[in-house]
Amino acid sequence: MVLDIHIGTILAITGTNGKTTTTTLVGDIIRRHTPNSYITGNIGFPISDISDKTDEDSIIAVETSSFQLETINEFRPKVSAIINITEDHLNRHKTMERYIECKFNITKNQSYGDYVILNLDDEMIVRYTLEHIFHSDLNIVWFSSTLTREQIIEKIEYINEVRYEYIMKSKPFENGEKKEKWINDFKDYIFFKNYIYIQKEEICISLECKDSTIEENEKDKDISKEEKEGNYRVLVNIQDIHLLRKTQYRKYYGSKWDGIYYRNKEKYNKKCSKRI
Repeated sequence: MVLDIHIGTILAITGTNGKTTTTTLVGDIIRRHTPNSYITGNIGFPISDISDKTDEDSIIAVETSSFQLETINEFRPKVSAIINITEDHLNRHKTMERYIECKFNITKNQSYGDYVILNLDDEMIVRYTLEHIFHSDLNIVWFSSTLTREQIIEKIEYINEVRYEYIMKSKPFENGEKKEKWINDFKDYIFFKNYIYIQKEEICISLECKDSTIEENEKDKDISKEEKEGNYRVLVNIQDIHLLRKTQYRKYYGSKWDGIYYRNKEKYNKKCSKRI
């Protein structure tokens, strides 16, 4: 109900320690520059208390706890921040894995044009980021209070490289394992032309299709949803596909990351002038 009537920009902050101080500081800053802005959330003032007072220019700093983030459905901050994670609330969450997952739920509904701010000094945050998939259009911003500028750049480059490789090998695909997907699962998407090969009733997506016998004259055929309706099998070799993980192409991909590269047709037609 609150989300239905709320107007304004939400800045949501979570963390094990210091989230109240950080939310208060952020709130004080935005109040000095933006009239009709508020500090709310787990800090002691429910967002429902100010939902009828905000307008489209309001900025709301919201402190969020793991308890609240555990059950969110539509909550979508423009900017979220996870300042740190240490062991806490295991009497409720039972495991650290579940506790960390609840914290990262703050990004659950974020997408195009949104930002998440993460602590580069916190190894739990870094490890989770390396091993999990965010929305493809979510902007990740890192901060550090201990590293030099050069160290920050080097660590972020490492994180990006490992993340893209992990994504290409992540569930439901495992490294080197073949999985079947139905063409109809990819409604409204078009595949890379040069990496789609026909093999009888099967379509193989791969850089080299090492595990299949493909006739040379089949390699240039273009397969799209419109041309090939039906339950065709798609065989994917992740050892080949992960080579395409370079960041400069990432913005042209669709929003799903399940081990198969494909492009949203609208983005492809409007923006994509590069070829791999």
